[in-house]
Amino acid sequence: MKQTTIPDKRFWDTPQDYPGFAFYTRILRPLQWFGLLEQRNVAGDDKIYGKFEFKKSEGFDSIFSFRL
Repeated sequence: MKQTTIPDKRFWDTPQDYPGFAFYTRILRPLQWFGLLEQRNVAGDDKIYGKFEFKKSEGFDSIFSFRL
């Protein structure tokens, strides 16, 4: 995106959170689609991405189990 022919100053001035975006799109969002996580919006100052809290749903433990 930064290599476009018409530079946009707004793109250069915004902070990027690629690890957070990748975790949300590859792990959290698919678990939410399958009903294994519940999401709620939290008020915050981040206007681009927003703030979210996740919690596991009742079906999460029937699908996944972890031994530590």
